[in-house]
Amino acid sequence: MLVGAFRHRGLARRCLIDSISLQHAISSRSFSDKGSKAPSSSSEGSPSDASRPGSWVDREQAAETHWLDRAFPGARQWLERKNRAWMIHNTTAVARKHAHLRDREGEIAQLTERAFQDLLSRHSSKAVDDRGQTHVQNACLLLACHKVLRSFLRNPQEALEAVKAQAGAHSSALLHYLLRFSMLFQRDPFDSSVRRLKALRLDLGRSFQTEVATDGRTATLTIHRCLYKDILSEEDATQLLECCCCSQDSVWFEGLEGQKIGFKRLEWLGNGRSCCHLELKRL
Repeated sequence: MLVGAFRHRGLARRCLIDSISLQHAISSRSFSDKGSKAPSSSSEGSPSDASRPGSWVDREQAAETHWLDRAFPGARQWLERKNRAWMIHNTTAVARKHAHLRDREGEIAQLTERAFQDLLSRHSSKAVDDRGQTHVQNACLLLACHKVLRSFLRNPQEALEAVKAQAGAHSSALLHYLLRFSMLFQRDPFDSSVRRLKALRLDLGRSFQTEVATDGRTATLTIHRCLYKDILSEEDATQLLECCCCSQDSVWFEGLEGQKIGFKRLEWLGNGRSCCHLELKRL
């Protein structure tokens, strides 16, 4: 049922891969090696932490392939293909709402696929690992769908809202509900949220410049360089930043005040700041 719901919103890659990655990182990667301990750190991801042999950051960054490729060969590529097909399908579904476009669905699908392949050929070199490849594809999909819709729709805002819906805006309420429900089974909801923040950093991969810092009562994720920002800036489409990356990933942390967890995005690259800065706080 959930997969069916996500299918119609183009969330196959972000929701399926992200949710699987988060749970996998939390359950089997977050300081689970024998004899290893979670750093009590003030700064994970700093040069001193990353260079420490056997550290959590060192182990994760040393992996050359996405864990999904190692555990389920071909699964990531299958999800990405499905996500592309669903997003292109949803782009044509937007056209069906307009009488003058109802006989042009095939043309719109072809134009979207062509635009995606063209964008991918220009930006694929920006990915330095398998996670980066997935993010590049997602950015190029958003760009392609937006570019084609803008060329057919009279209202630019409608095109932006359509892409935002495909990126998950309409599913936020459902994900909030599932997240709050899952917190009922956590011994310490704040610690669980901190692990999720660290897992989010892993999902971004080495194509982003990120840093996590924790002190027991607060945890922050700072994104100094964002792959989405780089690509969208080159394509003069930074308005799409609100459709991707931490703009959508915030759904994993918002609305948890009932569990004594506060969340803020203190800074955002999308409005000209030098970084994205996400903060979790134990209330």
